[in-house]
Amino acid sequence: MKLCIADNLNLMRQKSGYSLEALAEIISVSRQTIAKWEMGDSYPDLMNCMKLASLYKISLDELVNKPMREIQNSDFLSLDNIIYFTCYFFIMNNSIFY
Repeated sequence: MKLCIADNLNLMRQKSGYSLEALAEIISVSRQTIAKWEMGDSYPDLMNCMKLASLYKISLDELVNKPMREIQNSDFLSLDNIIYFTCYFFIMNNSIFY
């Protein structure tokens, strides 16, 4: 089974209009890390996969296994999703419940 995650990450970032820097800041990694993921030199860990899937409103399976061209979700990135994602991770990162 061929993983599609590198191509999917690149396509989703481009469709959403994010630069490497902007996406890296949203999920708290470096620009170089995003670039390595998109080139297939390395893969995001499970937590970062969950962040990316949540941001783009797709499942983990779609992120990793399904070619993005097959994903029929033209509005995978909406303002509501960005607000939800930002609030969720702000709460999780600043929570006293570790």
